[in-house]
Amino acid sequence: MFLGGLAATAGLAVACCAVSSTEKVAILAQKNIIIWNPETKTESFVRNAKFETGAKNFGFITPTPSVPKLDEVDPEAFKNLDAVIKEYEDKLRSRAKSAGGSTASAVEVIQAAKVAGYDAVTLKASDASALAEWMRKHDYHTTLSIQNWTDFYIKKGWYLTAFKVAAEKGRAETGLVKMTFKTETPFNPYYVPADNISANATGKGLAVYFIGPGIYDATDPRTALRNQTAVRLSPLVEYVLRGQLKMDSFPKTPVVTLMIDAGFPRESSDDVFFELLGPEAPSSAKGWFLLAGLPLLLVLRRKR
Repeated sequence: MFLGGLAATAGLAVACCAVSSTEKVAILAQKNIIIWNPETKTESFVRNAKFETGAKNFGFITPTPSVPKLDEVDPEAFKNLDAVIKEYEDKLRSRAKSAGGSTASAVEVIQAAKVAGYDAVTLKASDASALAEWMRKHDYHTTLSIQNWTDFYIKKGWYLTAFKVAAEKGRAETGLVKMTFKTETPFNPYYVPADNISANATGKGLAVYFIGPGIYDATDPRTALRNQTAVRLSPLVEYVLRGQLKMDSFPKTPVVTLMIDAGFPRESSDDVFFELLGPEAPSSAKGWFLLAGLPLLLVLRRKR
């Protein structure tokens, strides 16, 4: 959810709710990366979102089941995952063609940090009214829709991390922040307050790159976020992504599963949770490796 800006509003990053002190903030599109390690019950979540608003300043809040560790990461990770998926899908097309076919004490500040241009604060609240009071005292705007949204996560005992960001010329694209936290089941924020859904917004929906030890899909058949493509990451791609995403390690035999919901954001009363379908996935194609190694080859040639 997204939370209010410099002297503004409230919202959330994992399950999203964006707000401003004076203007409505609508979510246009999101691309997310999820890295899930079932052995340690740890999820790393990276969100790249686009918004539309007339507000000069706004921000967002993100709910997590445990206190998150915040890191800035390299946006090139999205391009690399795009390349892995595209090369595999191009190979499939080629094969098919050849085959012919309320009080301040009720809100606790857990941590505060500056990351990727944001001022971030992780909160633990006992009730939505107390959180709404805290938000107003700290120059965040809130509505009944947003208060209902926060109440949903407060009752689950989750933490809420508030970020502040400035919008320019009515639009903003946030920097990349990785949130790493403990959770029993991997999930993607899907519940969006009605205030953040605009009938006039022409967004491109939601795309999730899920990296885990096998092929994963949404557990709820009613969700529109569905498995599209799954590719096993090669050691080289894994090495590059680990550096870009600042990961000490990836899950064993990592597979990236692309899931898409072209109609996001939409009305929903919960987030999307994932389950393992199977351990097998095709190997990523080698052509991308050549592209990844090209800068190194150029450097070597210059040295010669």
